[in-house]
Amino acid sequence: MENGNQAVQIIYADQFSPVDELDGPFEGEDLTCPSPAVALRFAYDSDLVALVKSILRRVRHSCSGRGRPLSKIPLAGDWSKPSKCWWVRSSHWPEVRNQLLAAGVKLEGKVAHPGRRKIGFFKDPQVWDVRACNWR
Repeated sequence: MENGNQAVQIIYADQFSPVDELDGPFEGEDLTCPSPAVALRFAYDSDLVALVKSILRRVRHSCSGRGRPLSKIPLAGDWSKPSKCWWVRSSHWPEVRNQLLAAGVKLEGKVAHPGRRKIGFFKDPQVWDVRACNWR
């Protein structure tokens, strides 16, 4: 799709389902407990891949804190070769999502955008649930 001079880049975001026990992010001391994550799927575009990589790197660096070695900070996301998609830790998704939207990327899919829910008389936006990897 063309939007003026630029092509609109679209990413489909959904919950990440690892294809095997070695796929995706892990947490915990023994690194055997899978961490909830968001799957990002899109048609290959080298500029979009570079954007996703730079956002994941920035998010990881922002979590490092002053004086902490970056090597001890878990990845915010990475490419999953078995699943053929990018994954983003659920805890980092709101920040990654905002940076993708700010870069002009169109997001689609189940976890791309919070909906609005009716609470009493008013409609409030949903909040991101890190453990469930979904909006609530």
